[in-house]
Amino acid sequence: MSKNSMRAITTLVVSIFIIIIAGNIFFHQYLKNNDRGEHSVVNVLDFGAKSSHKADNTKAIQDAINSIEGSGGTVLIPEGEYIISQLKIPSYVELKGRGNSTILKMKKQNNKPLLVLKSDTSQMVHLKNFMIIGNKSNQTSSATDAIHFVNTLNQDKMLKMSRIKEHDSRHLIENIYISETKGNGLYIEGTGESRIKNVQTLRTDGNGIYSNAQDNFFINCSVGDSGLEGILVGRASTNTHFINCKSWYSGRVNSERGDGFLINAVRVSIIGSEAQDNRKHGFVFGGNDIVGSGLLAESNGWLFEKNIRRADGTGFVFLGAQNTNVQGVAADRYTSSKDKSHQSYAVQLLNGARGNIVNISSRGMHIGGIPSQNMDKNKVTIIETQSNGDVDTLGN
Repeated sequence: MSKNSMRAITTLVVSIFIIIIAGNIFFHQYLKNNDRGEHSVVNVLDFGAKSSHKADNTKAIQDAINSIEGSGGTVLIPEGEYIISQLKIPSYVELKGRGNSTILKMKKQNNKPLLVLKSDTSQMVHLKNFMIIGNKSNQTSSATDAIHFVNTLNQDKMLKMSRIKEHDSRHLIENIYISETKGNGLYIEGTGESRIKNVQTLRTDGNGIYSNAQDNFFINCSVGDSGLEGILVGRASTNTHFINCKSWYSGRVNSERGDGFLINAVRVSIIGSEAQDNRKHGFVFGGNDIVGSGLLAESNGWLFEKNIRRADGTGFVFLGAQNTNVQGVAADRYTSSKDKSHQSYAVQLLNGARGNIVNISSRGMHIGGIPSQNMDKNKVTIIETQSNGDVDTLGN
């Protein structure tokens, strides 16, 4: 090979190397000047957050959130306890912790919810892998929900503000543990298609979960020792779905609002779920066109503080419901002692309930299967096992 050829090859290699270096520099500068690219990841510690039990971290974490507003991305919250008053989360932002080692604790005398949306058109907000402590012994306001997401129901408004031409909110709330709130554990309202997965609430003074948003999915959620209803489904929460959820010990603050599941919306499905030891009823169906399958109502109607049972404690209550189809089991684990048995009835049909199909197997009720109201307006079958082992078929 001639010297000229070697010189030409060397020049070509050096030129290609320079082009690669220059392109790499240009690319990184482009990302820096364009909101850090498609998916930014920021750490709250870089914005001054301190994982101590005393520091107010609201500004530092909000600054981290604001730094990726518009572009979207993930805000990492490392292990530790962070005192916060309120965080406002815009579209396409994810708050992500380190599981049970990341704790967001509500500031004393807060008087407002902890996590809220930046606007009523915020969409695709993700909350993942952390704990929320409501610090209720140092709160005086019931407005102190742990999570309070309110979207508009105006889909045209949502679409107009959407970066991706989407008219639903489509949030994701996953692997969140909530305890000790003066208000609700989780409240959600407005447009839907959100997924709420593996959320647990414990000892909230309000409702454990209060859904007033349409078209949402609740999967593997558990609410315990709620002050009011365990899971409350408001009238605006149409076409909502519950899969493998549980509510227990509801009604600690007000036993008259101590149902495990109170469903007031229409077109709701609830599958493979349980209501256990709630202070009033297990499942209450106050809406129409509801389907429930594989439901377990067990030992509801016991007033723990007074150590007595409710006279009307019931597994499944149809409160004016129409065209509702429910299949499940009503049981009381205290069958060995008549004085300790909790649940009085398997089923009640009230307030003109009609057109419903009810298939329940029942064991251990204190009084019996069902009061006689409106039986002729519904199709009811209850297979009831008596304490002596005899089996009765009730219904029409």
